[in-house]
Amino acid sequence: LHYLGYKQKINCLSEIYESIHFTHPIREARDGVAILVKTSRFDILESAMVPFKSKLPSTTEQNEHAGEEKYNVDESNNHYMCAATAVVRDKLTNMTFLLACVHLYDKKCLSPQKTLLEYIHAKVQSDAFAID
Repeated sequence: LHYLGYKQKINCLSEIYESIHFTHPIREARDGVAILVKTSRFDILESAMVPFKSKLPSTTEQNEHAGEEKYNVDESNNHYMCAATAVVRDKLTNMTFLLACVHLYDKKCLSPQKTLLEYIHAKVQSDAFAID
């Protein structure tokens, strides 16, 4: 692929992979998370964004004197970042997998690891992973 131009590379990759992409909801950088799934090998059964609640900087005088940044929970239900997830089925083995792509950023997100693990646990208990 090194000899192809940028647009040609994207077109070539899109023939091989399906992209699942989510932009972080309110992160200033407007970056995100993505999963590439090789369509010749896997069927995508579903995909989802798992949002992480944001934290707000604390403005209390006590924190300013301590010389460290503290954060409060953002009660407005804003979500700072997210994870991309996909449930895929292997065409060769018929096995089902849950894939996730995530930036675990505790500084401005409230318990991203816990949030993702709770999502995974609920998904594994759901019909998506029922044994045929």
